[in-house]
Amino acid sequence: MKKLFSFSLLLVFSFFFMSCEKEETVTVLPETEAKMDRSFDFNSDDIDEKASYTLDADETQLVLENKILEVSFSPARQDGKDAIFFEIYEADLANGYVGKYKVQSLPDPASGPAKTTYYHYMNSGSGSVLLSGGNTIDGEFEITSFDYETQLASGKFTVVMKDVTDPTRYNANLADARKCDVTVTGEFTNLILVKP
Repeated sequence: MKKLFSFSLLLVFSFFFMSCEKEETVTVLPETEAKMDRSFDFNSDDIDEKASYTLDADETQLVLENKILEVSFSPARQDGKDAIFFEIYEADLANGYVGKYKVQSLPDPASGPAKTTYYHYMNSGSGSVLLSGGNTIDGEFEITSFDYETQLASGKFTVVMKDVTDPTRYNANLADARKCDVTVTGEFTNLILVKP
């Protein structure tokens, strides 16, 4: 009887330890993909200047901090390239983040929740910046899907700035500056939401 009891106890402990050693499943997140296209359509010339970028995960960010969702698309090598940033107050976000967010613009920046900043970098240390609080901008930032378990978001954006001073040139005399329409579009998938 003692042998049977000892053997039973040994089986129970073996089963217990084996069940504790189950491998934990590790969730592998899909890679972030982001793409941005920009065009300058010069009003006085029949010239279009276009650029397309594929951005790495470290060149895109989706951060919710201090009750503001900050989204950035900014190439690591900036010379001659473009970047765009969006800020949306958490109170203006749709439940579950999925939604369309109109960009802010003059004459009424409060007309849209998405504060927008666009940069065109000419060379190291210089460039042009267009802000939604100081320019007429049309467009929207959209989150098309958000997965609560993985915290991954996908979406797209379109921003159009009409009749702005040529971002590719510095001109001290704005009256003589060349004008153009700037269009920036992009899409992203599997951009992870960071909450520091």
